Amino acid sequence: VRSRRQRQMCIRDSGSTKQLPLVTLDKSSTNTETVSPLSHQQQRLWFLYQLDPSAPTYNMAEQLQWDGALNAQALKESFLQIVERHAILRSTYSNLNGVSSQTVHPLGPNSLSFEEEHLEELSSDEVEAQYDDFINRPFDLTTGPLIRVRISHERKRTIVLFCIHHIATDGWSTGILFPVSYTHLRAHET
Repeated sequence: VRSRRQRQMCIRDSGSTKQLPLVTLDKSSTNTETVSPLSHQQQRLWFLYQLDPSAPTYNMAEQLQWDGALNAQALKESFLQIVERHAILRSTYSNLNGVSSQTVHPLGPNSLSFEEEHLEELSSDEVEAQYDDFINRPFDLTTGPLIRVRISHERKRTIVLFCIHHIATDGWSTGILFPVSYTHLRAHET
């Protein structure tokens, strides 16, 4: 009897069962580039992306309303810490020698797309259109980044939006990103 973990690590290949290679990354090092094969879920999303790279179907967005002053630089630093900690957010995708692969890149200036907009003069419809454009802008999985953050200053509030491609996250992980970024933000403000 195999454990669930053992069953997940095996695949059917022409009637025989073969072990998938386990790839471990050195989590302490973000200075090197690492190439590894895709998981089955990543293969599916990579395939769908290649069919229509301009489709925003797998963009996952969250919004937070912020009351009071927001230190944009501290927020950016908090998201950069998250990107540094999670290699999947620094990954790009390609086909190398016929094999779908992901490349984890070192943390760099293009690891995070960060925008700050002042929308105080726009109508509520124009603001909504700006948000829709941000959320529906396609990601380029071949060049990255796979995460973007936007601070929008409105008349009476500040909105923090972030969007991640589903190949790099799931609903559960996305749901904990704001609390983690908030913790980092508070640490940067002190």
